[in-house]
Amino acid sequence: MTDSEQIIFLVDDDEDDRMLIGEAIVEMMHNVRVIEFNNGIDFLDSILAQPHLKQPLILMDINMPRMSGLEVISAMQSDPQCRLYPVVAISTAQDAAQIEKVIASGALQYYTKPHSFDQIGQLVGNIKDFYYSHYGF
Repeated sequence: MTDSEQIIFLVDDDEDDRMLIGEAIVEMMHNVRVIEFNNGIDFLDSILAQPHLKQPLILMDINMPRMSGLEVISAMQSDPQCRLYPVVAISTAQDAAQIEKVIASGALQYYTKPHSFDQIGQLVGNIKDFYYSHYGF
């Protein structure tokens, strides 16, 4: 990793979603490295072992086995360093109450998972805008 390279953690139990979203991020964003995790437990173990990450962005699936994205976000909020990392939730859930619960738990943004290739580009465009607006890149 170079000093100018930014890290995006992509946490999703669906291998196809990780691959498609990760590839689109690398293609559409510059100086970004995507680090993938297929579950929240491994992600938490990794991020807690790296106490001073430089401006990472976390893309978090909400509906995962073993530990849901909501549980991961709540655990992050209890750690002084992790609570500073912006979390963007990505999920198939479209229930307004569930979305409000995710935002209330600490996620800064919520996007519905794409169902088509065009929607993947739109999702990553939204992620890019979010990231650049928060970090000024």
